[in-house]
Amino acid sequence: MKTVLLLVLSVAVVMSASASFAQGVDAIMLYSDNITFADCNLVDGAPGILNVYAVHAFVVGATAAQFAITESHTMAYVAWTANHQVAVGNDPRIGVAVTYDLGCEAGPILVGWIAYFAAGSSPVCSNITVVPDPIAASGRIEGVDCFFVSTFPNASVLTINGDVTCTCGEQTPTEETSWGRVKALYN
Repeated sequence: MKTVLLLVLSVAVVMSASASFAQGVDAIMLYSDNITFADCNLVDGAPGILNVYAVHAFVVGATAAQFAITESHTMAYVAWTANHQVAVGNDPRIGVAVTYDLGCEAGPILVGWIAYFAAGSSPVCSNITVVPDPIAASGRIEGVDCFFVSTFPNASVLTINGDVTCTCGEQTPTEETSWGRVKALYN
């Protein structure tokens, strides 16, 4: 009897763990620091090379990500360095898909980084935003979980020369309904 109870309990734990893998809301985050992955503001205060780190965050387990970026600043793009295998593309301004080297990885996962030459001239609240890769079949930012099921991570914004009026961090999508517009007021 104890063996049957233990078996049933084990199956229940595995099933709930499987469900939690698929239900988490992850995000492709952009950060200016590669140690804590916490700072979503980049200071373009003087000429030099600045790195922006793309991180698959808030994810229990993932095997890949596909996204692109848009930019509104005066820094010059230098290069993209993927931290894992590149499956598609080599320029996040056009779109990239990256598969994680160790298979199923838990977040935060450093996907890669973008080097920019800064001139110290980006306006306040300039930004770099994660957007869907134009060739993504879903038209959304895509991820793949450890069970090879598609996920749709949230976007993020990295602010350049930010102040209190700038948007920075994870961007939670809202629906095109009256409820979606109400939710957007609080994000």
